[in-house]
Amino acid sequence: MHQQRDDGLGPLTTAGDRPESGGNAHTDAQPICLERQVRFDHRHPATVQLETTLPGQVLLIGLRAGQQLREHRVGTPITIQVLRGEGILTAEHASYPARAGMLVPLAAQVVHGATAETDLVLLVTRAAEAEIIAPDAAPWTENPEPVTLDVRALAPRDRHPRIFAAFDALRPGAALRLVNDHDPKPLKYQFAAERAGEVTWEPEQEGPEVWVIRIGKVATGA
Repeated sequence: MHQQRDDGLGPLTTAGDRPESGGNAHTDAQPICLERQVRFDHRHPATVQLETTLPGQVLLIGLRAGQQLREHRVGTPITIQVLRGEGILTAEHASYPARAGMLVPLAAQVVHGATAETDLVLLVTRAAEAEIIAPDAAPWTENPEPVTLDVRALAPRDRHPRIFAAFDALRPGAALRLVNDHDPKPLKYQFAAERAGEVTWEPEQEGPEVWVIRIGKVATGA
């Protein structure tokens, strides 16, 4: 089945290659072989929507070498996982080398795109609209385990945009554990200027070679 799209991805194919038996009768869980679902199109990036029980959308995107996923934005948070191939991912004004095993979480409305240097396969998960709920009604743990973000391998110019994107994707009350190779005082000042009243800053390790900072998003009403 094909659906027309308006984000430059070309027609959307719904994956139906799932076994008819052998699943759990209670969960109806069925394994999906991602490699069998990958599609390519010489005219444009090819997209397959995977049928899962998850809310939102799970998309498998195949790009031939040289193809581009034009920059666009979506109204819900997403994650982009590189399954195979090489290329460049862009998010706002930053760019990252796309390599197998890389996972990029993005907040809602972040402009992003991709360019394939070799045949590139991306797994994109989009949160459902219904998952964006009022903070005071959100069913999360009061002090969830921080999300670790190690930016030491990133180019210096890409670090702050990446950190802010990860912070903005946090729920109120959650935290980011930043791992850096220098004292991130400039970042602390930038947070104070651009996210005043929204952030907590708790050093967990201060040098001499590694700095670890717990960056928390202030809970509503805190």
